[in-house]
Amino acid sequence: MISFKRFLQEKYVDSRYSEWDLMAQGYIPINDWLFRDKEKYIPKTFRTSSIEGLKTLVKFQHQKKQIPTFTKGSYGVSRGAVMIAECLVELSGKSALELPLDAHTVFDRDGKRWLNPIYFPKIKDQWEITIGNEINSYFKIPSEDRMTLREIYIKVASLSKNGKRDFISWYYKLMKKMPLNDYLERAKEHLSSRDTEFKNDEIVLHDYDIKKIWFYEIPIYDKFLKENDDMNDAYFDSKYDYSNDFVKKEKKKEFDVWFKKLKSKFPKNIKVCDAFIIPNVVEKIDVSKGKYPKCK
Repeated sequence: MISFKRFLQEKYVDSRYSEWDLMAQGYIPINDWLFRDKEKYIPKTFRTSSIEGLKTLVKFQHQKKQIPTFTKGSYGVSRGAVMIAECLVELSGKSALELPLDAHTVFDRDGKRWLNPIYFPKIKDQWEITIGNEINSYFKIPSEDRMTLREIYIKVASLSKNGKRDFISWYYKLMKKMPLNDYLERAKEHLSSRDTEFKNDEIVLHDYDIKKIWFYEIPIYDKFLKENDDMNDAYFDSKYDYSNDFVKKEKKKEFDVWFKKLKSKFPKNIKVCDAFIIPNVVEKIDVSKGKYPKCK
């Protein structure tokens, strides 16, 4: 059995975005410190994750890194967005931003979330003109030679390390002066009328604690088989169409031992539930109505 420290040090998904990258494209930062006056404690919220992604979630507990979570499930989130959903995580933490629908926020290398205005017609045009004018002024570009956002990106990308650092500092200072609350309220109006399979809300959480973890039934059996070559070969040679049927009827004792070792890799204050779940259960979560899985 590998140690939990080594478990955390194994490869996990990281962001390809730096701050200047997102700023040069006109993204709106939703950092907790920009909306501190709206911050509140969220006692129960959920997140789907890949099994590998759990390492990142556990590692960044009690930090300012932000993660999207939900209190109302949907078809989309129950199957996974950026990563395939293989487990469900219950958390508590602080949030300064709650959106009525999944806004597909992205995160930078520092774990902070950003909103892409291009997805929100109610703010897109005005924001792009405003932020474009501000950045052109920063670079002292004459109005007749005004750069487009595409040209701005090329310009910022060509800056030196110190130049990028100065641009990042300037952009954050600018954001403090911008009426971000007004823009976000209009973005929320668009989200409320959006037709999407991701009808879950989005709670941007930080300083979080992981309370419980449920594994999806088939993915956890698949992981067990992939980590045990002989059993995996036996499954493919068997009469069973699904891994859960094979494991339950042929390898139950071996799986129980393996699963016990997997659970032991997590800190003692995180409860790994023995019961497994399916996507339909996650899809129907609604914390406001008391509808969510319980550990038995």
